[in-house]
Amino acid sequence: MNVDTFKKGGDNRSHHVHIYQIGSYEIKRLLAFRYYLKSHPDEMKIYGELKEKLAQQLPLNMKSYINGKDYFVKNIELKALE
Repeated sequence: MNVDTFKKGGDNRSHHVHIYQIGSYEIKRLLAFRYYLKSHPDEMKIYGELKEKLAQQLPLNMKSYINGKDYFVKNIELKALE
């Protein structure tokens, strides 16, 4: 995967930007995920609640936070890419 991530603001960050090479599969995957959630507000709510719960439980452990979302995200991605 060829990606750069830029973060600004430390604990109070205001931006999180991903940059991909033109034609990258990651672009399709991320946009499909985004649009799927926008069209399924019930699942968007569940995802938001999961993120909040993990952020409260793991405020200093980004790797565990990401791993905690992984199962949910992968299931949504499968649905979104169908």
